[in-house]
Amino acid sequence: MSLRGVHKVFLMDFFSVTDRYDTVLLLMNGLGIAKRIDLLPLLFKQLDAIMNPQGQLLCSSFDICDVNDTESNNRDFYQEVRYQMRYKNVIGEPFDWFSIGVGKLRQITEANGFSMTVVKQGEEYEYLARITR
Repeated sequence: MSLRGVHKVFLMDFFSVTDRYDTVLLLMNGLGIAKRIDLLPLLFKQLDAIMNPQGQLLCSSFDICDVNDTESNNRDFYQEVRYQMRYKNVIGEPFDWFSIGVGKLRQITEANGFSMTVVKQGEEYEYLARITR
């Protein structure tokens, strides 16, 4: 990573981070680090601890939904899955992950004292959201 100009790299569990940040990026369906939808409030608790007062979370997910539903902001979709990675003869431990629709994320965001705006909605129901206090 230093060849790309990144000089300070940490490999650590998100939930053990103690430094404070102006912007937290959880891209490529990164909200899934919460593992399950019922654990998403723990992610918001961690964000509250590590985001500066005017800080923001930029996150992306996708909304697998009825393609005839044009009211994206009203969707309450979420999907939980269990993955297990494999490369040749190396098999990783199974882990939980989820994706969440715009409506359900907004509902949980507001229930945890944050607000959310959709920055960009893609053609395939993927979206980029900005979450602030």
